[in-house]
Amino acid sequence: MRRLTSTHPDDIANDFKRYAQERSTPGSNMPGSYVQSINKLNVILKENTSLLGKNEDLWTFTDTCRLQEIYDAILAAQKTSDGGFFAGTPTPSYWKQYFYSSAVKMLITFLPLRNRQELMLAKAADATDARLLAKELDAIDLPPEQIYWDDEVPVTSVVGKERLANIKVRENQDVFRCMVLRNYREQCCLT
Repeated sequence: MRRLTSTHPDDIANDFKRYAQERSTPGSNMPGSYVQSINKLNVILKENTSLLGKNEDLWTFTDTCRLQEIYDAILAAQKTSDGGFFAGTPTPSYWKQYFYSSAVKMLITFLPLRNRQELMLAKAADATDARLLAKELDAIDLPPEQIYWDDEVPVTSVVGKERLANIKVRENQDVFRCMVLRNYREQCCLT
């Protein structure tokens, strides 16, 4: 059965990877690299900065303003010639090719959407009246996604380079999918 409001970092990381896969080129390694980037950042930020407290984890952040501040600090460190607080860390390609800032940028757009989805699933789990549920779900605001970013990042390598693309995305399809799977106990409803 689909978990509701799970705050375990591994569950959030798996949801984030699926979110990144839905927004990347098929066969791309980007989603896995983003998950690794966030995991590495959790260690680096705790060891080398005061940006992340001892018991904090980027996966469980709810304050997107604070995440934005962390993003800005990461981007500033990546722009320095020595890597700032990334100097001496394993896999320097992650900061040199801006994987860290790209991963946090996507995390900033993902977390509010995930929180909204979990709230919708929780309401659906308790619902007894379909019409009332539809009104309740419609009343939950969709957080604005930060679609346009202007990093002015001089990426010299094709690896990790991103481009802006206009795509049409159907929102809330995953919520509907989760509701159907839960109603049929994670089994096919036809066979």
